[in-house]
Amino acid sequence: MNEPVGYRNDLDAESQNPNDQGFEKMISGMYLGDIVRRVIHRILLESDIFGPVSSKLSAQFVLRYALP
Repeated sequence: MNEPVGYRNDLDAESQNPNDQGFEKMISGMYLGDIVRRVIHRILLESDIFGPVSSKLSAQFVLRYALP
């Protein structure tokens, strides 16, 4: 995976509107939580420091980001 392009492409392909609103997906609060989830999930999969990976991290949009 070529970061951050790989994360962006995966998010775009799995979104409700693939190949549309690419810039919004990189900066919007709706998508930031899922980008962070993908990065954390990959770190946990590639490292044994933190123990087993929670299956909850495999679910899209499980992390939410909202501006106060």
